[in-house]
Amino acid sequence: MRVNKMLLAIVLAGWLSASDATAQSNPLGPLLPTNSALSRLKLTRMWWGSATMDAGRDKLLFLTLDDTLLFAHSSNGILNCFDSESGRKLWASTLGGTDDPSFPPIANEKLVIIASGSNLIALNKITGDVVWDFPMPISPSTAPIIDEEQVYLGTSDGSMMAFDLDQLALRFNKRASVESAGMAIRWKYKITANIYSQPVSSGDLISFAGTNRTTYTVSRGRDLRYTFDTPVPVSAGLATNRGILYVCTGASSLWTS
Repeated sequence: MRVNKMLLAIVLAGWLSASDATAQSNPLGPLLPTNSALSRLKLTRMWWGSATMDAGRDKLLFLTLDDTLLFAHSSNGILNCFDSESGRKLWASTLGGTDDPSFPPIANEKLVIIASGSNLIALNKITGDVVWDFPMPISPSTAPIIDEEQVYLGTSDGSMMAFDLDQLALRFNKRASVESAGMAIRWKYKITANIYSQPVSSGDLISFAGTNRTTYTVSRGRDLRYTFDTPVPVSAGLATNRGILYVCTGASSLWTS
């Protein structure tokens, strides 16, 4: 049942309106799927929600489900947060400039982190308030991943970088600089290729793929554990499950290691 409810939360978020209304009446009328139509798929509409965005020019970029929260990020740089059980909108925060390149948000127990433009931004998960906002030493090339101590992401110079969360919070102020973020770097692992797919974590390991057809697995402290070569470059995001790494390539093949 919980899986079905989470699925419905994501499906219905595709019909998010541009208003900031919070009432749960149905002004969207025929734009929303009816329960009758959904019943043929053995689904039931649990809720619908309204995201803060300009329907005339903006579009929904990313939907990210994190436990009991659903994040909706639009091209106008606004991140909306909904309770995925009830559909109640909890907060909306403006991040970066309109149409800045951005990546899907990621969250841990306390923070929501998003790479927007050339900045790495952390928000309070409950309130949406900015905890820190840093211009990156090098522009991000992937969405980040996060644990309770570090945030990891690929950068445009072909590096995987790890930043210390405590140091980022400590050094943040209204005059945050590239130098400040640089001081929070735990480590940097550079390869001779670009990194475009989001890294994944499993236990003490971080894995990421390069455009050179090699997938790298390092420890959370940067030590290289192993590499994995495929005949063609990775074509989709990496995935892990129970210690197994799954790699999908452009040849419609799935590799495991």
